[in-house]
Amino acid sequence: RLAAMWQQLFDQPRIGIRDDFFDLGGHSLIAIRLMSRIRARLDCHLPVRAIFEAPTPSALSQRLHDGRPERPRLLPRPRPEQIPLSSAQQRLWFLDRLEGANATYNAPLVLRLEGVLNSSVLEEALGDLLVRHESLRTIFVELDGIPYQRILDAADPQARCVLHHISVPPEELHALLRQASGYVFALDREVPIRATLFQVAPDQHVLHLLLHHIATDGWSSTPLIQDLAKAWAARLQGRPPAFSPLPVQYADYVLWQRDLLEDTGSPDNFIARQSDYWRRTLAGLPECIALPIDYPRPTVASHRGASLNFIVDGGLHQRLLGLARGGASMFMLLHAALAVLLSKLGAGDDIVIGSPIAGRTDSSLDDLIGFFVNNLVLRTDLSRNPTVHELIAQIREISLTAFDKQDMPFERLVEILNPTRTRSHHPLFQVMLVLQNNASPSMQMQGLQLRHERHELGTAKFDLTFGFTETRASADHSSDGLSGTIEYDIDLYTRDSVQQFAERLVRILEAMVDDPHRRVGDIDFLTPSEKTVLLRDWNATEYELPHGLFPDLFEAQVARTPHNTALVFENCTLSYAQLNAQANRLARYLMHLGIGPEDRVALAVPRSPEMMSSLLAILKAGAAYVPIDLDDPVERLQLILSDTVPKAVITTADSPVATLSSGSMVRLFLDDAALKQRLERMPDANPRDEERVLRLEPNHPAYVIYTSGSTGRPKGVVVSHRGLPTVAWSHIERLAIDSSSRVLQMLSINFDASIAEWCPCLLAGAALIVMAREHRKSGEGITTVIDRYGVTHLTASPSMLTVLPSDGLPTCRNISVGGEALLPELVATWSANRRLINGYGPTETTVCVTMSEPLSSTTGPTIGRPIWNSRIYVLDKVLNPQPVGVADSAPYPVHRFVNSR
Repeated sequence: RLAAMWQQLFDQPRIGIRDDFFDLGGHSLIAIRLMSRIRARLDCHLPVRAIFEAPTPSALSQRLHDGRPERPRLLPRPRPEQIPLSSAQQRLWFLDRLEGANATYNAPLVLRLEGVLNSSVLEEALGDLLVRHESLRTIFVELDGIPYQRILDAADPQARCVLHHISVPPEELHALLRQASGYVFALDREVPIRATLFQVAPDQHVLHLLLHHIATDGWSSTPLIQDLAKAWAARLQGRPPAFSPLPVQYADYVLWQRDLLEDTGSPDNFIARQSDYWRRTLAGLPECIALPIDYPRPTVASHRGASLNFIVDGGLHQRLLGLARGGASMFMLLHAALAVLLSKLGAGDDIVIGSPIAGRTDSSLDDLIGFFVNNLVLRTDLSRNPTVHELIAQIREISLTAFDKQDMPFERLVEILNPTRTRSHHPLFQVMLVLQNNASPSMQMQGLQLRHERHELGTAKFDLTFGFTETRASADHSSDGLSGTIEYDIDLYTRDSVQQFAERLVRILEAMVDDPHRRVGDIDFLTPSEKTVLLRDWNATEYELPHGLFPDLFEAQVARTPHNTALVFENCTLSYAQLNAQANRLARYLMHLGIGPEDRVALAVPRSPEMMSSLLAILKAGAAYVPIDLDDPVERLQLILSDTVPKAVITTADSPVATLSSGSMVRLFLDDAALKQRLERMPDANPRDEERVLRLEPNHPAYVIYTSGSTGRPKGVVVSHRGLPTVAWSHIERLAIDSSSRVLQMLSINFDASIAEWCPCLLAGAALIVMAREHRKSGEGITTVIDRYGVTHLTASPSMLTVLPSDGLPTCRNISVGGEALLPELVATWSANRRLINGYGPTETTVCVTMSEPLSSTTGPTIGRPIWNSRIYVLDKVLNPQPVGVADSAPYPVHRFVNSR
């Protein structure tokens, strides 16, 4: 008998074995029952892999005999006075209490009925459903904070499914169906099923059956429709239906599951082994998938959703079936393609996808309505850039093993792994993959034509749910394509973005069948038009800047506004003419010492007007300044001096740098009386190129900035003059800096973002407010300076903003942020009534290479587009262009200036 059943599988090559993982065709229900009978009769729990891979009937027989009993048999059980909830029900009950009663977990079933319909007979048939299935006449009560099932007696008036009969014009049907689907169940007072019959014509009705998920799942639709049809046929003849007795009821399953999940403390315990597997498999799971989203993620998910339909045509479907014959299933191919899509959209190499599984591990559950479905967490590793074949093989192994360990309820798994508790996203995974290939329920009711109609509930349990249904064109099951649906959270995504997801997924599927030997990193899912935008259109940033390098541009500004305030420090104010003259004298003295282009001068001056005039003097002499923060450890100061070997250091006598050495370095103490006298005698005219040691060129170094050293030894980055004008004018334009602006110089000058403070400011004729050292130590001190001097422009890191009062600072209407990831909540807080600009760029690329448009709470944080005269390419780890919106992709920006200036 066993051999004959197994032979049937070989004779029916399109039979599936179980659920989505073994979706080999439209006869999956036959195979489901076949495999459950094999297991039940031999009373063993053999891993499905062993069944699936058995090459012959005899080999299968041997493997089945080798299996050892693990699961206890599911049989009717004595009922305790208080019947607990199943693990899955427990979670829905908890969410109902936490979020308040809502329609998120409603499960509508919409059936169009054509023909003469007797509504009273239909109501009787619905009543027969409640008599047959205890789950449909169960309410959920609470005692001392613990929920229990209370199964109502079939004769209880409360255990009724009243049929609400409504006549409705066809054009209003959709709105009324949506309204009916939004009904909110009171789970502790009413049965979890509600029926509404909409009459749109004398012989046209739509039956809307609304069930709460706590009492049903997708697989329950088959017994529900079949039992309803039997009851309808019997009631038409004036008699009750003669149902075959159900082996068990849902309460029996709950008690059986409770025993199954009991951990006896032994490492060989059935559930203990499954727990150990999932702990190992899901260790270090990403907290939340990093996908591009159109709107900031809310702190509490609303579960408002919509859906988008798309098609995988029959030709591609047929080719996918051909690829699957190599030892996989359609689900595994779709899983592989989705993993590649998510990775390419910025989710990284550790891809976690959820998938539902029927959870009916005993044949006695086949015909029962109830909530059995479980969610499996499937984790895929793309870090080694596998080929398509290798990825499918990996997913096949993952799927088969996870199927073997399906008894672990998802709710228990969450408890075991204990991820960070949040209401903003689903735990463990946020993207679901579903393939509906199980046999459709019989759609026949005596005297009526039945048609199941898809109905959008308007909810989303996950960020994204990719659902597929295989369709067959004829009796020979030839391919007619895949119907795809993406259910999405409308708080995160626009319909246009989801449409792109669908199109890109289809392109990935096409690439997989075109060349299964190619590496997944080489799959190109961008359209030619997208590439044009990314590589050409958005990089068309050519802009004619004023001629000259920074010293020339600054001197031109001095000539235009000599009497404007250039610098304010405490009670000291310098005009542009005064600041320029002071810098010129020191520049000429440096030139007198033979210092010029290609030389380095260390700048170790306390925060003061002299700090800025000295910085300008070094640039005017043509040398590169090496900023030193006097608050840094002495070891770092010595490292910088030893590494750069500056020709000179500008400092003060009490500076820690005063006693450090580096070759033949000249020490210039600004507080030395003799040096002050020499500087007073130096001409204050602008240095000319012919007076410098060398002609100053764009490629000559302008400064040397050292990294923090957080990942090892600090490293010096040499940056040329070429990029300074571009950065300055880009900031002036984007932040609207003009001669009336007052720009705060708050950052340490050994942080390259400080250049975005003084450089644009001094080229726009604005006033630079230099903050004293003691004020930089607290948010209160920073706020005091901003208010005292009427600062209009601030550059800060996101973490700095957290210590400042967002509802204060009335004069500060322009803020530039960078250096760290900008969180959506900061955007929402700081963009109100302000211009908030986010910049991005490695030190090596002259401060920043991209700047955003003004951000708002509706746009969220982005790094924007290339600044003027720059090109930027955001690439993945194999150097392919990334699409718009990708977050946290591999950081390989390639920056190139367009113009020679």
